[in-house]
Amino acid sequence: MAAVLSGLLSALSLPAVIVTPWASYPLPDLGWLAWFALVPLYSALARTESKTAAFRKGFAFGAVHFGMTLYWMVIALHRYGEVSLFVSFLGLAAAVSLMAVFPAAAAAAAVGLKKRGAPFGLAWILAVSVLEFLRVVFPLGGFPWANLAYSQRSFIALLQVLDLTGVAGLLLLILLANAALAEIRRSKIYAAVFLVLFAAALGYGHVRLKTVRADAAARPQVKIGIVQGNIPQEEKWEDEKIDDIIDHHMKLTERLQTKEPDLLFWPEAAFPAVLPPEIAKIAELRGLTAPLLMGVVRFDGVMPENWPPKEEDSFRLYNSAVLLKAEGEIEDRYDKVHLVPMGEYVPFQSVLPFLHAVAEDMSSFTPGAGLHLMQAAGRKFGVTICYEDLFPSISRTFTNQGAEFLVNLTNDGWYERSSAVFQHFDFSRFRAVENRRGMVRVTNTGVTAVFSPTGEVVASLPPFEEGTLTSSVAAGGLATVYTRWGDWFAWVCVGAAALLWVWTLTRRGNVQRD
Repeated sequence: MAAVLSGLLSALSLPAVIVTPWASYPLPDLGWLAWFALVPLYSALARTESKTAAFRKGFAFGAVHFGMTLYWMVIALHRYGEVSLFVSFLGLAAAVSLMAVFPAAAAAAAVGLKKRGAPFGLAWILAVSVLEFLRVVFPLGGFPWANLAYSQRSFIALLQVLDLTGVAGLLLLILLANAALAEIRRSKIYAAVFLVLFAAALGYGHVRLKTVRADAAARPQVKIGIVQGNIPQEEKWEDEKIDDIIDHHMKLTERLQTKEPDLLFWPEAAFPAVLPPEIAKIAELRGLTAPLLMGVVRFDGVMPENWPPKEEDSFRLYNSAVLLKAEGEIEDRYDKVHLVPMGEYVPFQSVLPFLHAVAEDMSSFTPGAGLHLMQAAGRKFGVTICYEDLFPSISRTFTNQGAEFLVNLTNDGWYERSSAVFQHFDFSRFRAVENRRGMVRVTNTGVTAVFSPTGEVVASLPPFEEGTLTSSVAAGGLATVYTRWGDWFAWVCVGAAALLWVWTLTRRGNVQRD
């Protein structure tokens, strides 16, 4: 029960929406729960002497935590992926089980180190940090959704530490707070260390806020205009809706152009048709007074007669962003590099061909060749598509390449009014702080927003409404430790965990058996 309670509290600390057949009910920001949510789990593990039992408790925690935060997968798979409800729930169960292995492995590792003589609190903090870092890259390129660090989305002063340590530093503070509360009767050392580090992080945040705000205000500003079309997902690819959707976006764009923006944005897959390889100009988009960046689906090669395409076919499908000149001429494009498993491709098709049989309507996209900057209005910027903003390394690479601001094009219509819409919103905020670059978040159904380099919302549109947004974003920003050195802090945690394990090897005489 302790593990289940911790899973419940930790899940509620992240953006949460209760979905019923009749309505959706967003919960208030409960990010403060994260600072003690793991105490029941920690206390239960501290009393556990069996690694097997610890694994079970960690798995129970993960099943609740990820089950409550990833339930929206059923909506995306069943309603819009046209996968059967039974298979959709199986897919959710598989994803939740896979993610739950990470906290389970961390729990077993911590108890194992404790049995070898290591301080349990230190072992647990390092084990969880290392396993959460592993989730960034494994499996299938990683899926670090629902990291507890994102619970602190509204704590702007504390978020500033991200430009030093990335997500790993904020997560460690949360873990340390939970350990301190659980250990307070036996030892004050964790509480003392937490208070020192928390005060340092908070002090750094307040100083850094002033510095970054002043820097952003002093930099040249790019005036931007964003269209949030709010096209229902079930209508986006209906042939009879193509002209209506284009006209809808163009009318909203005409409204924006009266404000003379330097750069216009439409969201991911905004153009409701698949572009052939020979196209160099989109005639329907005449009359633009500024460059337009928009999401499209395009293909290279020859369209196959049968679906899914085979590896030997010349056909390649891409989820792309294209930059258009004023008369609809395509000037540049970026093809999405990090694809969504079971959303944009079906993994292991060559060895598990039955997977495409149960998800036959899933797309078969090809990853792009690599990351590169775009340039418009005299400014360089990096573009992420959909959940690419979940991966810090992508935005960091763009910044190191010289991006003056960052852009995320997404379509969260797949998730309806579920928690995913609001959980996804925070990824862009964190990437802005890590790299001290303004972030332009462009969505179909919301939440569309512009983040400052401090992670504060400069302007936004309410979700599930059509509308336009005019704002500005600073061109350029301060250099950061995180941009330069990346996940150095997470690697320090990996090194510390390795040293702790090596140290326990010298204490073999004290090892307890399960």
